[in-house]
Amino acid sequence: MLGAFKKRGYTVAGQGKIYHPRSPPLDDSDLSWSSAFLPYPEWTQRGDPCPGDPPYDPFLERTQRPPQRRRRLDEAIVSDPGNGPACPVPRDHNITDAQIADLALKNLAIVARAPNPFVLAVGLHKPHLPWTVPQAYYDMAPNSEDVALAQHTTPPVGMPELAFFSSSIDSELFGFSNVNITDALPPSLGGRSNPLPPELARQWRRGYYAAVRHTDEMVGRVLDGLATSGRADETVVVLHGDHGWQLGEHGIWAKQTCFELATRVPLIIHVPGAAGAPSRGQRTRSLVELVDMCVALRALHGIEFHCVLQKQVDDMMIIAS
Repeated sequence: MLGAFKKRGYTVAGQGKIYHPRSPPLDDSDLSWSSAFLPYPEWTQRGDPCPGDPPYDPFLERTQRPPQRRRRLDEAIVSDPGNGPACPVPRDHNITDAQIADLALKNLAIVARAPNPFVLAVGLHKPHLPWTVPQAYYDMAPNSEDVALAQHTTPPVGMPELAFFSSSIDSELFGFSNVNITDALPPSLGGRSNPLPPELARQWRRGYYAAVRHTDEMVGRVLDGLATSGRADETVVVLHGDHGWQLGEHGIWAKQTCFELATRVPLIIHVPGAAGAPSRGQRTRSLVELVDMCVALRALHGIEFHCVLQKQVDDMMIIAS
């Protein structure tokens, strides 16, 4: 889709996690991005390790995980005071998302001055692991002892074995030194329930909330930049996530499940002017998928190109700011 806009005269600039790291190679290079913004800033694809932990690379962790990180289902959960994934850092720590927001504002100033239309793609990492954000954002979240735990910590009764999958025991969590999770299992697999100790679960949930707060501020900075650029009244804004996350619900930590907590994502669209007025401030419970954005953006900009997996989007969710 980015390449289609580029071919039709749009300036296309990107930073951060727009494509998955190393897929496609070179973040699609000139197939997606305008030459003025190449090479793609690969550093914006990195993760922020917790202090004392090795560099975090979610792409490599599954293939290069040390043998001692592999756990058996019958091992006990441990709660040691190791590092991460909830690890506050000093305010002046080099947080990648803050640097991505800085770069986005710099690139926004460039594209906004040009007469041609533009696409600015900003891919923030958080609340992806690790939850490495300044202490100030942890202070905005409830104290650990006040954080509510998941209401349901076991698989649903009667859930088919085929429908239950948990990535807790083989996931990105194993990049951290204090992680050794034994999953809950559905009744058909023995029905074991052995959730993370409450104290550690509260710390992790607090870390997730802090990371969301940080992301919210980075989004706000970019939107403030758009507001002062003089182009806000002619710019469509789409905000979305790429997947959800379990925070102990059904005894699961992480993603890649069939539960709505993993499959649903935020999706907010702002269409300026008269075109967006009828749906401004509205929301719908109708089914919408992220692939619908291709068709929607194509229609909003009055241009034609092929969208893979096209389908009817008359009931697309619009939540305007």
